[in-house]
Amino acid sequence: MYVYGEEQKKIIDEIVTGEGYSRNFINILNRICCLDGVRVEIDIEKNTGKFLFECLNDKPTEPEFSNSVKKQQNIVETLIKLLLTLEELDANKLAFFYMPFKESESSEILKFGWGAVNRKSFNISINDENLIKLLIKYMNFEIVPTPLLVNFHKNNYKSADEVRFNRQVSITWVAIAVPFIFGLVGVYFNITGARTTEEKIDKAINVIEVGVNRIEHSLLELKVPNMNYSSSIQKVNTNLNLIYKELAKFPKDDER
Repeated sequence: MYVYGEEQKKIIDEIVTGEGYSRNFINILNRICCLDGVRVEIDIEKNTGKFLFECLNDKPTEPEFSNSVKKQQNIVETLIKLLLTLEELDANKLAFFYMPFKESESSEILKFGWGAVNRKSFNISINDENLIKLLIKYMNFEIVPTPLLVNFHKNNYKSADEVRFNRQVSITWVAIAVPFIFGLVGVYFNITGARTTEEKIDKAINVIEVGVNRIEHSLLELKVPNMNYSSSIQKVNTNLNLIYKELAKFPKDDER
């Protein structure tokens, strides 16, 4: 069973609903994170990286530097979430990573972002080696969702087993509710068809409450995934029969 947060779901939505190279890491990043005025460079050979931020002069002003630091933090957070999501999809074989073209052998610097090209800039280093390694690993790939991921997305992020289980629970509830309602209606008319005392009605209500509590306890087992719940259904049916038999024992006033 895969559990994803809202931000991960947005990334998966981009992968599943996108087409072709729009599902590339860089294009997905551009859609979920603002990279205006920023460029990222990764040196593959040295395993280092840096952010380049545009500035008006040779050196950034204090406001420019402060705003760039905040922006860098936001970009790093988005990169981590995106890369970890891709790594998890890769590990669970929920996506296929395809490189539509091969980088030039002489290309040792990976670049992405829309800023700091032929303009004055300053840089902030990327100090997280794991982040750099993941960027090198996934940056140039197109991400193709597997049929399993497409179905997972279509089923509102529920696995096929969860969907089948929820369907079976719904069917079970219907199978339980219909005879239960008809049974109680029949018992109601059996009791109230003649003059009854308040004590009898109170006793009938008590029997129903006890029985319903037993049913609820049995149904709790149905919420456990991947279990054989046939025994629980049998318990429910047995408890319903007990309720009916107990209520049916109450004599009518003309039988006293």
